[in-house]
Order: sequence, then C-alpha cells, then structure tokens
Amino acid sequence: MAQLRRELDDYSVSATPEKAELLITLFKLEGLQVRIYEAYYRAAIEWNGVGDSGRAMRYARLCLDKGLLLRGAKRPFVDSMRALIANPTGHWSWRFRLKLKEEKKDDQATEEGKGKAT
Repeated sequence: MAQLRRELDDYSVSATPEKAELLITLFKLEGLQVRIYEAYYRAAIEWNGVGDSGRAMRYARLCLDKGLLLRGAKRPFVDSMRALIANPTGHWSWRFRLKLKEEKKDDQATEEGKGKAT
C-alpha cells in the first residue's frame, strides 16, 4: 500500500486512476476509514489527470465529505478539492497525465531523430 501511495504521489511516473481505485479498495479492506479521504484525494487527482472530470468531482466530494469530518477545514487538500469541484478544467491536475504522455512521446521522437541524424 505504501508503494502504491508513493507512485500516485509521484506525478512524473505513470500512475493511473485504476491504481487510485485499488488504493481505495485497500484502505477499505484494511479498515482505514479514518484516512480514506487520502485515497479519495488521489483518485480525484488521477481521474482529473486523464480528463474525466465527472469521476474526479465524485472523488473530490467524497474526499471532502470524509476529510472535513475527520480532519477539519484547515488542511491543504480541502482547498485543492474545492478548486477541483469548482473548475475541474482549470485545476492544476487537469489532463496532466495525458500531457506527461505527450511530453514523453515528444522526447522519444527527438531522441530517435538524433539517432537517425548521426
């Protein structure tokens, strides 16, 4: 579970919304209801990261429902989730996973072009 959290928190690797969903399942199976908002936060970010604002907002709301109840309003995740709900396409996470994939493709194409030029 710790490795999965680290991977989801490292925005430079290829985490997926499905991995975030797996984390939610693991939190539930382990009875970690007190920290379930952390898994919902990661799921909201990952779904928004692939451009699925509906699922992202669903998990952002769940994150706020559980997080506000258990941790209170003065936590950084609260502002981030409220911003995502208010404007998913304006949130920093909007399509970031897709942008990373495009950047990797561009980098690979550049490297391949250098290899052909020599």
